[in-house]
Amino acid sequence: MQDGVPTGGENPVADYMCAMMLAFGVAAALLRRATTGRGGEVDVSLLTAALLIQNNAMVRFESADGAFHEALRVRLAELRATGRPYAEQAALTPQIRTPGMANIYYRTYATRDSAIAVACGSPALRRAFIRAVGLTEEALDRPLADRERETQHYAELRARVEAVVAHRTAVEWQPIFDAHGVPAAAVKLPLELLDDEQPLANGMLHDLAHPALGRVRVLAPPVSIDGDGFVPAPATPSFGSETRTILGELGFSSADVETLLADGVTRDRPGPRR
Repeated sequence: MQDGVPTGGENPVADYMCAMMLAFGVAAALLRRATTGRGGEVDVSLLTAALLIQNNAMVRFESADGAFHEALRVRLAELRATGRPYAEQAALTPQIRTPGMANIYYRTYATRDSAIAVACGSPALRRAFIRAVGLTEEALDRPLADRERETQHYAELRARVEAVVAHRTAVEWQPIFDAHGVPAAAVKLPLELLDDEQPLANGMLHDLAHPALGRVRVLAPPVSIDGDGFVPAPATPSFGSETRTILGELGFSSADVETLLADGVTRDRPGPRR
């Protein structure tokens, strides 16, 4: 959120998810063709990809959610009719995660120097986290049935846990969480991850030798297969550098190619058409 409205974000997640869906669909179609001899058409969409990423939010149990959702839609229409801010409208969204998950056990925390993320989904991990920060949490053994009391309880606990975590640096917290078996890691910016020992040791990054730009660090193929498998491809030739070769292979004479270039039908280098 920025200035009360949702921001577009830096990462086109839906684009990448759509590409993965397409690759999966093509692989499935090829497998079917190999086993049955029947071809097919694969169709994906960016909208479907965006909906898929929403995961559990895109579920409605009609017997439990039907009337509740209808009431929320009515209230949403009222807010929009009266020009209420978008942030107020978004607050109507039913929460997928419980107050305990959202406030304490599955989130990022500000440490003394940066931030650290924890992901404690099971009761055992939640107990381990509370022990690691030196606090107690009675609701782990006696769950609060009343939603209002539960919300208030975790809001108060959140403030206590945040104050504890803020007293140490992310590097200081890491061995403590590790000793308690708590899934946690310091939050790093993308520019830090480009030099992080874990993705480097696991071959998740690749140094590309670019003919014009020199060494370029990029992501390696995200899927591994035994044997030769997937390997990083070399840098693509500079834009237009293969124009003459391609047109020649298509049967155009050298004179025809020069005419096409001179007339601006195509080009053999970056820049404005001549």
